[in-house]
Amino acid sequence: MTPLPRPRQTFFQQAGISNPFIITIISDVVNTVMTIVGVQLIDRVGRRRLLLIGAIGMCVCEFIVAIVGVTAGTTTTPVVNGVTSSTAVNLIAQRFLIAFVCL
Repeated sequence: MTPLPRPRQTFFQQAGISNPFIITIISDVVNTVMTIVGVQLIDRVGRRRLLLIGAIGMCVCEFIVAIVGVTAGTTTTPVVNGVTSSTAVNLIAQRFLIAFVCL
């Protein structure tokens, strides 16, 4: 659990979420529940094994976030001279990344 406040409501609002307060509450509940689960897992599995499993899982998740962010993060529209420029944001990819990273 993170005791420091984060500007999550502003982030969610700028990402196009209609009610960022509810998403923040859901994120906090998931964070609290998983902290309790994590403490229980440390007692059962052990720190070293849990850290190694977590590191592998984090690496896989970061690759997924990077792949989605690079491949589906923006859509391209042609410009008059035939040069393409990325102007629009793919909202489905953006919401997937928010859900994947925050929850």
